[in-house]
Amino acid sequence: MPVDVEAVLFWKVLDPKKAALDAADYQSAINWASQTALRDNIGKTMLSDMIEGRDMISGELQKIIDIRTKPWEINVISVEVKDVLIPSDLEDEMSMQAQAERERQARVILGDSERQVA
Repeated sequence: MPVDVEAVLFWKVLDPKKAALDAADYQSAINWASQTALRDNIGKTMLSDMIEGRDMISGELQKIIDIRTKPWEINVISVEVKDVLIPSDLEDEMSMQAQAERERQARVILGDSERQVA
């Protein structure tokens, strides 16, 4: 299921000379490294974890991207996953599933109450 993820990456060049010599276009290289890390991480993450655990995902992404950019003397200051956008039809299905789960729990509670009364 495709999802759109909006994230912001803050980085700092520690050694401009090394960054320019080791990566022909280090800005594009950082962009590609970030996008690849985001796709890999999102692909391994459950949708519910993705929606609820943006901070955890941001931390993991920061570590991964920092490791990839360290040879260029570029430091990743932070990564912030701003939003996870899911398709509206999937959102509707998730809403219906949550409603069904609430109804199931209500019936279990009602049945338990009737059993206790009897």
